[in-house]
Amino acid sequence: MSLIRVGFVGLSAGGGWGSQAHLPYLQKSTKYAIRGLLNSTPESAKAAIQAFSLPTDAKIYSSPQELADDPDIDLVVISVNVAQHYELVLPSLKNGKKAFVEWPLGKTLEEAEALVAVARSSGIATSAFMGLQGRFNPVVGKAKQLVENGEVGKILSTTLNGVVPLHGPTAAMPKIYYHIMEEDSGANFRRVHTGHMIDTFCFVLGEWDKYTSVAKNRRSFFRHADTGDTAPKTAIDHVFIQGILKSGVVASVAFLGADIAPGTPALVWRIQGENGEIEITSESDAILGNAGDAKIRVIKERQAVEVPVDLEIFGFQGTQAHIAAEYEEYASGGTRLANFEVALERHKFLREIVEKSL
Repeated sequence: MSLIRVGFVGLSAGGGWGSQAHLPYLQKSTKYAIRGLLNSTPESAKAAIQAFSLPTDAKIYSSPQELADDPDIDLVVISVNVAQHYELVLPSLKNGKKAFVEWPLGKTLEEAEALVAVARSSGIATSAFMGLQGRFNPVVGKAKQLVENGEVGKILSTTLNGVVPLHGPTAAMPKIYYHIMEEDSGANFRRVHTGHMIDTFCFVLGEWDKYTSVAKNRRSFFRHADTGDTAPKTAIDHVFIQGILKSGVVASVAFLGADIAPGTPALVWRIQGENGEIEITSESDAILGNAGDAKIRVIKERQAVEVPVDLEIFGFQGTQAHIAAEYEEYASGGTRLANFEVALERHKFLREIVEKSL
């Protein structure tokens, strides 16, 4: 297999998602090589090359178009604030260059629709893919396998309850993250956290058919980490969905910004079947794409048995492991990735739960 040459957008020496979540695998992999960087400034890209001991001949691009035009790049990775996704990935999509874009695809549904339209015209809408890594958590994979193999018989219903402390009452937000408290920012509880949760949910059980929703902002302010002062918050922080999946499964989801109560998991997801129940929990994180401590049990005749699952992937655990698995899936031509068509459906759903909200 030929080496996959990466043009990375947003790899900063100062830290961030790119260096924390993507770089560990890319530096270890024999299937990928970072061949160029596009950062906010050439100086920032030079600093990243030095800080992370990247090849000294790695290219430094001055614009998204220059990256898009480089024939020596096979895959463009976008790991920056979603407000910049559209302008940064658009030229590459127009040139038919495949991309790995962190979730969400666009700041708005309209941006996502435009990007998918370009990807379709370039023939890459089903091969360009998203950072929806929850489907690569080994526990999620095991849950999907158990469901499909009929471990608890026909699935009747499901309940998912999750809390995200980042949007809870005791959270204090550093200035770099103030934008996630704004509903119009594109990177907030509904679009990011709920989007990740919904993709994982649908990956295991299938898509929603009919439902009602409540999507509201119930906390009117947030606290500054640097000063302790409070400021207005507009981002939705409570999402409740009840309805029926296309499979006929009855479903209820409660997902909210709140503190994790002592002794209570951040996530409890139950899948009820005719012959038993599958239970997925995480003490630390309701987003299974991040959780490195998720567990799964099968409950039959009032007896619960934990299903052994190896959470380590390529020497990593948690977010790094799940993103590593995404890269591996792409390199192998697998079908588990959330492509741009899936991303558009998620964007539409997240808009619809607001429009339908009681």
